[in-house]
Amino acid sequence: MTLYRMVSRGRLEAQARASPGSLDAAARAINDHLLKSAKAEGTSDYHRVQAGMKLAEVRKQLPHGEWRKWCRANIQRSIRDINRLLKIVGAADPDAALDQDRAATKGRMQEHRVKTRARARALDAKRDARASLLDEVSNHVAFLARQFLALDDDDQAHFMALTGLVFLSKEKRHAG
Repeated sequence: MTLYRMVSRGRLEAQARASPGSLDAAARAINDHLLKSAKAEGTSDYHRVQAGMKLAEVRKQLPHGEWRKWCRANIQRSIRDINRLLKIVGAADPDAALDQDRAATKGRMQEHRVKTRARARALDAKRDARASLLDEVSNHVAFLARQFLALDDDDQAHFMALTGLVFLSKEKRHAG
């Protein structure tokens, strides 16, 4: 049986109207349906619609400007997800709205995977470039050190004076 038929037969509507109760009870029921929706395989659509219907009911009860505050404080989902549920419940054909929501979610997930892979490739390229630069600098430093050590003491002193390099002798390093 499609969700549209279930709603039209009144099963979901009767259950939603049966106990308007307090807002706390509604929040518990909504979170319970959302949890069941996440765990359920065959009945996940039913629980999503139930949660959406309860949300719509609560929204009507709250004064203007309190809706988002109430959702943030009581519902364990994002405002975006809550609005998607309300859109599904408010649609003329909830089955079609669920299918559209699934397709949009699948598209967003695919787009996210593509972007994540591209970011990972960019980070790998930066890491490889850094490693290559460090290897190159290390090779240059080693070359200069060999060249410097090949000089006699007077040339080393002259080189240090020209370049501003200061090398401490072993005695000065250990004394300091």
